[in-house]
Amino acid sequence: MLVDPFEEIPTVLRGGVVAIGNFEGVHRGHCRLLARLRERARQVGGPAVAVSFDPHPLRLLRPDSPFSSLVWTERKEEILLASGADQVAILRTSKPFLDLSADEFFHQIIRSGFQARGMVEGRNFFYGKGRAGNVQILSEECRQAKMTFDVVDIVTGEGESEISSSRIRREIQAGQMHKAAELLGRPHRITGRVITGDRRGNTIGFPTANLGNVPVLLPREGVYAGRSVIDGKAYPAACNIGPNPTFGVTQQKFEAHLVGFDGDIYGREIEIDLLAHLRDVQPFSGIQALVEQLRRDVAKTVQVANEWHHPYGCDLGQTITEWLKFELKTEIHSNVIEIHSAQLDDKGTLQVQVSPSREMLPSIKFELLFRIEERLRAIFPEVREFRWHHVPH
Repeated sequence: MLVDPFEEIPTVLRGGVVAIGNFEGVHRGHCRLLARLRERARQVGGPAVAVSFDPHPLRLLRPDSPFSSLVWTERKEEILLASGADQVAILRTSKPFLDLSADEFFHQIIRSGFQARGMVEGRNFFYGKGRAGNVQILSEECRQAKMTFDVVDIVTGEGESEISSSRIRREIQAGQMHKAAELLGRPHRITGRVITGDRRGNTIGFPTANLGNVPVLLPREGVYAGRSVIDGKAYPAACNIGPNPTFGVTQQKFEAHLVGFDGDIYGREIEIDLLAHLRDVQPFSGIQALVEQLRRDVAKTVQVANEWHHPYGCDLGQTITEWLKFELKTEIHSNVIEIHSAQLDDKGTLQVQVSPSREMLPSIKFELLFRIEERLRAIFPEVREFRWHHVPH
């Protein structure tokens, strides 16, 4: 919910544990933070509250610098709630708000506003005017206020590539959509309003939806395979980002051919997951050569969309996976159990992929898994049934 930081904070947001940040992209590293937030909130008996900002502070601090978010505000709130936050507060960013000193921010916003009983932050968290506050200062402030305080490493994974918003941004800008999806935990999604184009696609058998006012980061120019859901039905989306040199059009556009879709969506907001870069933008010798290439693009798009599979998801299962991997890492590693993934269905059944050591006695393995279940149920009551699936090493 959108909240004015200088007005009374709604009751549902008060008295819990808060995590404050831009949550840019809401990536897998953020899921680790949300898992700890959930755990601490259950311990104090209050809500797990994720707090972010709108607009992004950089838009006010550096208005002349180009900046595109990885996710728009409504989508960010949706992902945070799906990933385990009990409540999401989007603070309305303003110049007076950004001028608060670190001490004012802590006492006016965190203590008086949210009446927080604990905080969970990443180690690179800064707050207050000029980013004067850091986790060391915040730790002492929380200690004096008798609040719990946790620092979670959301930047690098153990044995994995770096997980950070900057890395995700670089991968998207390079057109590496699968790599970006691995770090995000889901495909990069764009949104925009369908506007009137030149309708040239209709004349060659490939009608396109032209998207305007796209509020998030776009990848480099090229043709991409994507997927869009319109009125509850999924359609493969062959997307062209950039100019149309065959027709002498130099204007940058985002055009999407929704395979199999036949309807009027002009003026509507639609969303598209970008799954893979297929080729660069290029001029063709004529209409026939262009049409033949478009047929190949559409066929490849359908193949990619149908075969797309990713072990991570934008849901509570992703947060539980990160909790299992990192919150219990000492216990799991010492007993040589590897957690691969956890998926939670709408009936509350958690499917967990694990690889126990061959040397581990069955009695020790089951005792350990039982302890994990007990602790996990206390943090994630959405889980009603566990199913452990052993994957060979």
